[in-house]
Amino acid sequence: MPSKQTIENESYPYVTHVMASVRADIDKSSTTYQLFYQLATGQHNDIVKESGYIVDQKK
Repeated sequence: MPSKQTIENESYPYVTHVMASVRADIDKSSTTYQLFYQLATGQHNDIVKESGYIVDQKK
């Protein structure tokens, strides 16, 4: 069964890592860039946890 522990230690077989990227010339005031920035800097952790996902602390 999936649990925080089995997802974090990757013993649950349906685990995937998600990556995000944006073009270098993207407008820094765009919603896309703002989302990317929050994901890249770790400012998203509370939102991710609130949504029921597990934050990957191994970087």
